[in-house]
Amino acid sequence: MKMVHHQFNVVEKYGFNGPATPLPDIVEWLSRYGEGSVDLIKNSETGIAHVTLNQVKKKNCLSGKMMVDFYHIVEDLEQWTDGKGIILSGAGGTFCSGGDLDVVRQIANPESGFKMASLMHYTLNKLKNLPLISVCFISGAGAIGGGAEVATACDYRLMSNEPNTKIGFVHSKMGIAPAWGGLLRLVDIVGSRQALDLLLSARLLSCDEACSINLVDSQIDSLDSVNVWLQDKVKFDKESIRAIKLTLSACSEKNRALTELEQRLFAPTWGCAANREMLRRAIKHK
Repeated sequence: MKMVHHQFNVVEKYGFNGPATPLPDIVEWLSRYGEGSVDLIKNSETGIAHVTLNQVKKKNCLSGKMMVDFYHIVEDLEQWTDGKGIILSGAGGTFCSGGDLDVVRQIANPESGFKMASLMHYTLNKLKNLPLISVCFISGAGAIGGGAEVATACDYRLMSNEPNTKIGFVHSKMGIAPAWGGLLRLVDIVGSRQALDLLLSARLLSCDEACSINLVDSQIDSLDSVNVWLQDKVKFDKESIRAIKLTLSACSEKNRALTELEQRLFAPTWGCAANREMLRRAIKHK
């Protein structure tokens, strides 16, 4: 009870206090923004689904339309009874460079930020809790900002060892805080002290550096190799795999109040003076 009261006081003082918007309304609103797609191919013979972030000309950054596609795909996968695993990757050889800055500039205010964060929280938390083993392939320009948050929603992270492939939580550099549940998941993966350092420094990690702190599980060279790697992970009976994953998800699920707290503390940073200046300077990729 004291924790809930503390969270209420924190939100009241520092966070966004507006009402929550129903998900169908957010989906309809966000679908108007930007281009690109998130594509799904399901293979019922292997039980592996391939989910591809596809906006190659912008390093697969997520537009509003792509966030909506992602939401629908995760809803679809929840009903896929033949499934064992998911491979999440980016088209054209790059994983995900975060949010689409052209879209961000159009919705840079706390109310819009809270709505966007609410949908991505829902989508990535559901991805994390699906009864399927998920792995992302971080390649090309890597997983930056929101792309790193997306990576944390997978059970495993595999990464190319190319010199330009990096993973980094650059939010503070952009004048914002994590919005898509990545902060809570990052603490689960690397611990609170290491998470704090990564978030405050906004530093970009190579594959070797990310593996050394267990943020990334292994180095791998190609998407074909990822497919072989996952097939080995899910080689046993489908029902036992799904039961194991569901049980683990139930054990690790965070207090829902904490996930909303993250969204409400993020919202006032979205479109604030510092964030607008960083957007103007396009500082994320510098």
